Amino acid sequence: MKKLSERIKSVDGILNEAKELLKEKINGSTSFSEIVNLLENLAHQVYLNEELEAIASYLRDNIPEEIKTIEDRDELIDRLINHIAKLIQERIASDLPNIRRARVGSSAEKILQIALRDFEGIECEVLKKKKKEEYLPDLAV
Repeated sequence: MKKLSERIKSVDGILNEAKELLKEKINGSTSFSEIVNLLENLAHQVYLNEELEAIASYLRDNIPEEIKTIEDRDELIDRLINHIAKLIQERIASDLPNIRRARVGSSAEKILQIALRDFEGIECEVLKKKKKEEYLPDLAV
């Protein structure tokens, strides 16, 4: 069964979708700062939609068979709510902040890269550290 983190698009997938949405919202007079802010906000909205879909599919996939076979509506609702609350408490509540933290750092660098490269025509790349102790700037222009 897929983990919650595997159900959410990659940072690149989310940013690509946000970039396409951004193209519809900007014009020739949109400043670089506005582009970065819009791209960040759109990426956040795309991520939240992905996260909601991931949570829903995760919860659906984790419903035990004995709950699925309950015919009494009130008992079904009660057992389902209790099961979902337990999943949230035991798994989702700790997984989501970790997923968000893992994505936020690379997202900021990639947002600047997309804004510079795709909207300002400035070639740049996100640099990768070879060693943990090595210092590199976040972006090379």
